[in-house]
Amino acid sequence: MSYKCIMENSKKQIILVFILILLILSNIFVLIPFDFNNGDLDVERYNPKGIRITTFQNLNGTVLVSWFTEENSQNPIFQYSLDQSFSDNNAISARYFNIDGTFTYSVILNDLIPNSTYYYRIKSDNQNYGESRIFKSLPVVDSVNFSFIVYGDSRTLRAPRSELTNEISDFSLIRNLDFSIHSGDIVEDGRIQSQWDNYFIDTEILYSKIPGIFVEGNHEGGLNTLMYENLFPGAKYSQRYYSFIFGNCGFIILNSNGYYDVSIEEEQKDWLNQTLYEYSQLNEYNFVFLHHPLLHNRTKSYLREDWPPLFERYNVTCVFCGHNHNYERSYPIINQTVIDEHTSLIEYNATEKYNYRYLSDPIYIVSGGAGAPLYNIHEYDFIAYTNSTYHFCMIDIERSIIDTSISIEVWAMPEVGRKLTLIDNITIVI
Repeated sequence: MSYKCIMENSKKQIILVFILILLILSNIFVLIPFDFNNGDLDVERYNPKGIRITTFQNLNGTVLVSWFTEENSQNPIFQYSLDQSFSDNNAISARYFNIDGTFTYSVILNDLIPNSTYYYRIKSDNQNYGESRIFKSLPVVDSVNFSFIVYGDSRTLRAPRSELTNEISDFSLIRNLDFSIHSGDIVEDGRIQSQWDNYFIDTEILYSKIPGIFVEGNHEGGLNTLMYENLFPGAKYSQRYYSFIFGNCGFIILNSNGYYDVSIEEEQKDWLNQTLYEYSQLNEYNFVFLHHPLLHNRTKSYLREDWPPLFERYNVTCVFCGHNHNYERSYPIINQTVIDEHTSLIEYNATEKYNYRYLSDPIYIVSGGAGAPLYNIHEYDFIAYTNSTYHFCMIDIERSIIDTSISIEVWAMPEVGRKLTLIDNITIVI
């Protein structure tokens, strides 16, 4: 073989070896890609998520701000101020809690100026403070005028839940919303922490700005629920039913899930009777909130027997419920007689449908369209209006020298991506 031929073969071998090396290296880079943004990804894992503002089962001005991170933050700081430059220099070290594997943090704010806009930001692990956000502090307890929303059953479907929450958030800025009340079934299974994490991510745009109050639904998980750990991290809570007075209105939150033993159920009934008696002497209006609708046989018969007579006796104004995945408003209910587990006789006053003056019998409202699969509507003669749609109820309390009025507007989002539509509106005047 000639020298020239040997050289040609050597060149070919060198080229083949070089190609083989390139192939091996390319596979290595595919299997172990180099991350040029690794530092940014680490920072992202410390960013606060699921920020929410809750109250300690009252509206006395003290609020709890909570959030979670993907990595455990060693020194989280919460800073808040009345101006965007944070000249007040109010900074609090957040408390840390591990809720079933989720790194959770919270601070208690109890020195807020009522009805004021606050700026706040959060710092994790000695990093720079994150983006500046705003929230509105609660009005004074004896406020003349205030507004809140009621909605519920946000479990299961994240797309409509997120879309409706975004609409409510925009709406809250226009209408100066003070707080919200959720009528229960917040998540699909309240014993699973990841569902709470997803819920707070989906609703952060609302609950990072205004405080939320939550009714316990049957999907929250009963005695094993993680609901209260997430709403009040580190706080002691003993009662799953409670009441408070705000703006000369009574707010009564009941537990209708029926997992207590008989003695505790009797305690709740006795407590309700005493509270309604006292509130009927003190307040212009009294509102009751529970998850299960008392005019339907999907609710335990003993609750339908025990509670409505108390609402009628003590002139409760409105009873807000969830559980049925639609919107429903009754005529004023005069009396309900439970015949058996599936049958009730309901007496109602249908002389007026939209405008009520000196109302003496309660109106029952079901608001269960915040993300759960919608139900078909059923036409009952005691129902003044019903609609199967995603929605929320806006309640405005206004006082003048002459009288006090309640306006209840119901805003619906018929399909994901469409604009809000006013579907129901009633006025109650004292």
